[in-house]
Amino acid sequence: MQEAIIDRIETTRKQIRDWRTDQLGGLQERQRTLLKHGENALNSGKTALINLEANTLESARDLLAWASESLGPRASFLARGRDALDEALVALKAGHSATLPIEDFDQLSIARVLPQLDGLSAAELRTLSHYETEHKNRKTLLAELDARIGATTEVEDA
Repeated sequence: MQEAIIDRIETTRKQIRDWRTDQLGGLQERQRTLLKHGENALNSGKTALINLEANTLESARDLLAWASESLGPRASFLARGRDALDEALVALKAGHSATLPIEDFDQLSIARVLPQLDGLSAAELRTLSHYETEHKNRKTLLAELDARIGATTEVEDA
């Protein structure tokens, strides 16, 4: 009789340990899931704020461009403001991978990035160059970006 009671107690202890292990594992999985959702929400919020700020800067730049056209040669000071806004946009967009002109830029090899550079503006190329310098700093890619920025700038100036 005593052995049956001891067996029953051991069985109950094992069931409690198993239940606790299952509950703890489930809680840890839920914690990981919640953390991942929170991280995704935070990244989405950051991206939305950066895009909002970029849109505001682009609108201000466009307004300066319109004003420059209206004032003609008297508007050289507006061109300096427009150039400053362009550089602010480059720095802003280079601050977060979600605002880069090439999707998943961080995960792409140089061979996969190069074809996607065709058709990008000088500002977009400068954004990628600034981002690359701050992150992976791949010399081959930076040299290609610099060459394209030079070529694009010459075409835009002509």
